[in-house]
Amino acid sequence: MNPSTYYTRSLGTRALALVLTATTFGVFNSPAVGQELVVAVTPPTEMEVWSKTVTRNLDRRLARPGIGSTSGIVQLRFTLDEEGHPENILLFRSSGNRRTDRAAMDAVRYLNGLNEAPVRNVYEQTFQANIVFATDQPELKQFTEELRLSEIERLAQASTDSDVISFGA
Repeated sequence: MNPSTYYTRSLGTRALALVLTATTFGVFNSPAVGQELVVAVTPPTEMEVWSKTVTRNLDRRLARPGIGSTSGIVQLRFTLDEEGHPENILLFRSSGNRRTDRAAMDAVRYLNGLNEAPVRNVYEQTFQANIVFATDQPELKQFTEELRLSEIERLAQASTDSDVISFGA
């Protein structure tokens, strides 16, 4: 996965929201001197394309002044209403700061295109938005790794959580 970083200005601090894109690159042959390097590009799946599109939409919503005044990880869970808009938004993991959590909730509340997820019964799905706020690159790296490890653990422990459609950082 290739990380892309998005910056916003907020109250004299910088908030960084990380998005992991879904294109996979694989090297099949290691060339000898004078030989061509052969690289195969695996086309993204429908879910990867959808996730990338929704994550870009979320990033645009987070790139407004005043968003994310502190650092932390915010994870939100929600379902969709009959028109495909997020509803029943719950704070699954708090950043520890109410203002930052609220900014993340407000950004998710106005997402669109969620009902285009390439899954059966999209209106019966639970979605999870993963958002990382950081003030600098080392903090971003730390939070991103923390989120990655917690997601691996979450998916390994709970079979019901494996049905959650996750996007964002």
